[in-house]
Amino acid sequence: MDLSGKVAIVTGASRGIGEAIAIELARAGADVALMARSTTAAPNKNFEGTIDEVAAAVAGLGRQVLTIQGDVSREEDVNAARDATLHRFGRCDIVVNNAAMSYLAPFLELSVKRWDIVMAVNVRGPMLMSRAFLPNMVERGSGHIINISSADGRLDLESTAKLASMIGADTSTSTFGASEQSFELSRTAYGTSKAALNRLTVGLAAEYAAAGVAVNAVEVSAVTPAVLKSLPDGDHSANELPEGPAQVVAWIAAQPADFTGQVLSQFDLLPELRASDQIRPRIAPCPGRI
Repeated sequence: MDLSGKVAIVTGASRGIGEAIAIELARAGADVALMARSTTAAPNKNFEGTIDEVAAAVAGLGRQVLTIQGDVSREEDVNAARDATLHRFGRCDIVVNNAAMSYLAPFLELSVKRWDIVMAVNVRGPMLMSRAFLPNMVERGSGHIINISSADGRLDLESTAKLASMIGADTSTSTFGASEQSFELSRTAYGTSKAALNRLTVGLAAEYAAAGVAVNAVEVSAVTPAVLKSLPDGDHSANELPEGPAQVVAWIAAQPADFTGQVLSQFDLLPELRASDQIRPRIAPCPGRI
């Protein structure tokens, strides 16, 4: 996974899977722009982690790094991120749309305002990022857009439930949301947004294949502080640490341009990539490593 000379931007890069993706891309040789709302000056009140801390890790790997505070659902913030990235690096080869939002509540207990926030971050955000960075990619005749999706976006709810069972999210009751209801049955808004993101992925891939721009999505899952907070009674031992899906993203970014238009799953890719020694062996989650 040699990404030497490439430039990437990762949204939602202050913690969790976004942090791991940024570090993995840097390990593969890419310079990285980090976009998120959480900074040292304006930290998140619920979770630790800022883009400044991630920037230090990226710089420690010998890569150039740029931090951009912004909200992907705001067009002015996205355009500012594009301008800052192109001014600093002169190009952007990889866009990773990782930033996401979820409110876990049964449909009738989820406010319209919260529904709109989920759609704004999870669908409008990737649309704005793609719209902002595609012209530079088309001009250069190459680029990768990687959308971070979820099995919650599948129309086959039976397969979604099976995967939830595998990673400890099948019968747990969420601590978020308006009532005591199965975590699995309180994700309609989030799942709808990810289904829309998958359709955006294949649509853009078809439009821009001839221009040399690859667009793919990958379903990811990992044990993060947010997962532990929302599912405190789940058995997460069968899930991945964030470095698992991060390696999948780096692998996708290293594929040729004709590898496009796919909605992939880490559940399929991780075993295959590990068996062929293309990525590092799995490290199982445990309390001391989460």
